[in-house]
Amino acid sequence: WRLALLCLFLTAEALGGRIHWYWSKNATQNLAWLDSHGGTSALATGVYTCCNEYAVVDNGTFVNHINASQAIERTEAYLERGLPVLSTFAPSMASILNGTAVNAADAAAEWAVRVNISGFLSDYEATAEYTEDHAKAYAAFLSAFKSALHARGKIMAADISSWGVISPKYFPLYVETGVDILSSMSSTYFGSNVTRDKENVEAMLATIPLSQLSVGLGCQDNAGNWTADSLHDWVSYLLAQKVESLDIWTPDYPTAAPDFFLTELARFVRGY
Repeated sequence: WRLALLCLFLTAEALGGRIHWYWSKNATQNLAWLDSHGGTSALATGVYTCCNEYAVVDNGTFVNHINASQAIERTEAYLERGLPVLSTFAPSMASILNGTAVNAADAAAEWAVRVNISGFLSDYEATAEYTEDHAKAYAAFLSAFKSALHARGKIMAADISSWGVISPKYFPLYVETGVDILSSMSSTYFGSNVTRDKENVEAMLATIPLSQLSVGLGCQDNAGNWTADSLHDWVSYLLAQKVESLDIWTPDYPTAAPDFFLTELARFVRGY
């Protein structure tokens, strides 16, 4: 079951790339927007529901900030349209460092089964203790969640970037956990320095298999400072590198995306 679900989440109907959106509560609005731009297969192959709906707190307990009915209401419209849904969450830094976060894995996986989501995306952005021991503790957490979710036919993903314990120095640890997706954040979101963006992609490609990598792209705040020319160059570069997946950080305001942004996303899905 997990393999079938993963194939659904990681496979576009077209020959080109896959696109996942960070979206929160407005499923009806977001799906209507997709329909007005060619349907789900044209611009979306999956959804990350965001943000702050779940957490792992300092004593290693999995906490849901919404109830089961609310969780189902927020995701069922996407699932009915064939869009797998991963819910974002974050463990506290204390729970990672004290080792208790791993104890939340089974409860989280059981919750995923209960509310019928496709899995979880860990958005861990620790702001201190940038050490190898910290990274190893986080890797142990990812491994535990991956195992619990895989055992129930679900998916585990994690955000990465260019700083702290989610920086390239520690990518090999996270690849070895076997999580299904490693998704870049601010290291590739913005069009203000495309040269740096490319360097960050190259750092990921040096370690992370293409099948495990998803490159983040910012669409918020004036389309992430992208212009028609810079985004065209960026998408062309990603296609040349055979990148298979984009994760679009908006969240929830796709109608604000300029036409050139949507043109380039459609081109990425087509693969040329």
